[in-house]
Amino acid sequence: MAKVCDKLGQLSTSANEQHEFYTKSLEICNKLCISDAEVAELYFKLATITNERNYYKKALELYNELEIENENTGYSYYRIGTMSDSKEIQCKYYEQALAIYMNLGIANVVVATVYNNLGFMTEGKSEKRDYYMKALELYVKLGMEDENLATTYC
Repeated sequence: MAKVCDKLGQLSTSANEQHEFYTKSLEICNKLCISDAEVAELYFKLATITNERNYYKKALELYNELEIENENTGYSYYRIGTMSDSKEIQCKYYEQALAIYMNLGIANVVVATVYNNLGFMTEGKSEKRDYYMKALELYVKLGMEDENLATTYC
């Protein structure tokens, strides 16, 4: 039944329906004491729908427990970083996201944004420059001509 609810969530056209079906699927998995990659993905799906930090944290806990390193793991670190209050914690999560993306060979707009954010938060001029240069190179490579690229140039 949990898989049926997950599939219904995927086929739903509204965020409310998706949330309802994914939550029901999680409830069933929790009752059955299932803690696997599919549950981690359910938490990730709920996180992207609701933008709630707790769901990203739950997904990360399972990804780490199960030693799963994928794009969603990196994105979860990135999103928790953006939701953190202190620069230190933000940088920690951004660096973890970056490490995962680099291990997986992923070079997308999220990676460029992580470099840009680290450049903004880093204190040392040399380190700041390195992060901004990597962000700039990636934005250009991706053809991202927007305010991020203009900000990075400045």
